[in-house]
Amino acid sequence: MRRDTKGRVFLKDTRKKSGIRTYQPRFREIGDEQMANFVDTMQALVAAEIAGALVSGKAPEQSKTLAAYGKKRDTKARTVGQVVLDYAKGLGEKERQALAKIYLTTDPHSRGPMGSVQRAHVKTLYDPAAKEHVLDRIDIVKVFAPMLAPKKAIKSSDTKAWISHWGHFKAVLWESGPSLGFGGGQGGPGAQQYSKLELRVHEIECQDDTRELARDEIQIGSVSGSGAADVDIDDVLAETVEMRGPFDIGQFKSGDSITLSSPWIAAEYMLAQSDFPRLFFAKVALAESDQGGGFTQFLLDLYDAVQVYLFTIITAVGAAIGAAIGAGAAAGALAGTLAGPIGALIGAAVGAIIGGLMAVFTAASKDDIFEPLLVGIELESRFDNFNGALVSPRETLTYVGFGGIYHVTYDWRLS
Repeated sequence: MRRDTKGRVFLKDTRKKSGIRTYQPRFREIGDEQMANFVDTMQALVAAEIAGALVSGKAPEQSKTLAAYGKKRDTKARTVGQVVLDYAKGLGEKERQALAKIYLTTDPHSRGPMGSVQRAHVKTLYDPAAKEHVLDRIDIVKVFAPMLAPKKAIKSSDTKAWISHWGHFKAVLWESGPSLGFGGGQGGPGAQQYSKLELRVHEIECQDDTRELARDEIQIGSVSGSGAADVDIDDVLAETVEMRGPFDIGQFKSGDSITLSSPWIAAEYMLAQSDFPRLFFAKVALAESDQGGGFTQFLLDLYDAVQVYLFTIITAVGAAIGAAIGAGAAAGALAGTLAGPIGALIGAAVGAIIGGLMAVFTAASKDDIFEPLLVGIELESRFDNFNGALVSPRETLTYVGFGGIYHVTYDWRLS
């Protein structure tokens, strides 16, 4: 791994620094073939839809597949194609065509050429002349079941085995890249219960500025959410997802750093209103902004659209392979038990899929949007703390792109 003069790793590993599990994946290497194929295929599906919308200038208004599985979802929710076209209104036809080519040929995370498997996926799914939504043009069970099904058959009544199966996929995504520590940290009976958890940003350091001639105008924003272990499957996506920012940090040239007089609160979670165990996560986005227009809103809109796709696919495949996570009375008990791992899986997968999809907003706004990074923390109960402390050790997010390298220092605080 490359390191800077202070010995920091650009693609930073998160080590065990407290009793609570903390996560900072970059989704570069996914150590499970099934889940790697799933994420690659989802990235290809979304990229093909985006490219098709940009080339044709239109997107299907509805999807029968999404409507069929989203009985409690908002049937008027926008698709990925619609979100992209909203933000690409200011682009001319040549700009849209050039941008579409990027989505058809470029790996969304490495920004290098797509591998042969990714290109094959995109080629199969890309059709700018299609009137139907991409999910209506494929058999999602046939395509995705081999990626999500257990390697050994599990009885529909074996709740523990299904929890382990879906939880394994979630763990694979969270653990892709960093070396994670696991531990206790829970307080005993009668110990203090905490009511709030905050993700706080303290400092932004510019190791190298971007290609801008003037100083970099840096903004930060976030999209955050959480997933409980015992919610009903139909409420998995009803959990509050919050957007914060963009917040103006200041101007930077290489070597500059700004320590905030008061931490910027990137995410805030009310623990008294939460079920446990629970996974809390946030996408933290950094931008060199010339025009100051809502990159965090674009991130939130993409998140909303992609998570519904994932919910639909996982629910359909789960019903087909006997996981009983779809709707229906017979599925009720198992659905409630599996909702937590599935909700966490969806949250992690969204992070893996949309991180590199900011090119549309970058092109439309002329801002340089660094790939948003995902951080998370898992609490077993409201008694959990950081080995007796209320504040976690500080960690660093490293953003690399557009010729620039920025480090953002953050921590978690309980109160």
